[in-house]
Amino acid sequence: MRHLTDCKSILLVIKMFRSVQILNLVFALLLTLTSSCGDDEDRPGVVRVSVFDILDNSRIADAQVSIRKESGQDILAARMEGSQYIIEEVPSGNYQLTVSQPQYEENSPRTITVASNTVFEIDIYLSPLQPELSISKSSLDFGISEAPQAFQVRNTGKGVLNWEIIENQAWISTNPSSGTLLENDEGGISVIVSVSRQTLAEGTHSHGLLVSSARGGFATVDITLEVSSKIEALPQNLTLDANQSSDSFTLKNISGGSINYFISSNQEWLSTSPDIGSVTTETDIITVNVDKSFLSAGQHTGQVFINSDQGSASVTVTVTAN
Repeated sequence: MRHLTDCKSILLVIKMFRSVQILNLVFALLLTLTSSCGDDEDRPGVVRVSVFDILDNSRIADAQVSIRKESGQDILAARMEGSQYIIEEVPSGNYQLTVSQPQYEENSPRTITVASNTVFEIDIYLSPLQPELSISKSSLDFGISEAPQAFQVRNTGKGVLNWEIIENQAWISTNPSSGTLLENDEGGISVIVSVSRQTLAEGTHSHGLLVSSARGGFATVDITLEVSSKIEALPQNLTLDANQSSDSFTLKNISGGSINYFISSNQEWLSTSPDIGSVTTETDIITVNVDKSFLSAGQHTGQVFINSDQGSASVTVTVTAN
């Protein structure tokens, strides 16, 4: 009997020992789970920021992105990863998010809340700085002058202004015809405008010179000039007395190049020699002939017309007949 009692005691001890082992295992498992939960709560968060141009929704890849905890001074700067700005290892809390880019308007800091073991994502839209194109003169009147004239192109706004002059008239040239102006560059740049009358017909010519920019607007400078005849007849009046039946005038090219001309009159008694020709740098002498057999006694007036591919001229002829 004593032997059996001892055996029962031993078995009871063994069972108690096993129960303790099981409890230890359970305790260790719970401790592990609890520790794991604590790690999740304390694991830092991640901030992902995408920055866009508010006008065309294009991504801005060269911005400065950072966060600062509201209760501290430490600043965490972002790095580029793909098309986003990434800030890692961010402790939980409230932060001031700042985004800036030199060619865009200042963006007010905004408050974000970062939680542990989470990724905070946000899209930021920036408004580009707006340059403003302006010009010092809205018109240039050359009259009959050949001398160049000037006006200034200015940037009275913010940001960089890229400008160009749209020229579609061969008789107008500008120097320079394009350029770049920085913010508030009110001194601007001087544009020299030159004109050429070589290919223009006689009369008044005008053209709106367009100064354009991609983001700063546009302006127009009205260019006006006068073109007089490029052929000159001197003298413009001839007087023949009763004893004269001929006289002469000269034709001169005052523009350079070669001018082809032909001559006619408004009276049958009035003719010229030659009545067709060309003149370059020389002076042509034109003889005016009067056939008085067609004329009655008294004073008579006629006109000689010189027409050319570079303008026209005329000579008035007054004749006295017996």
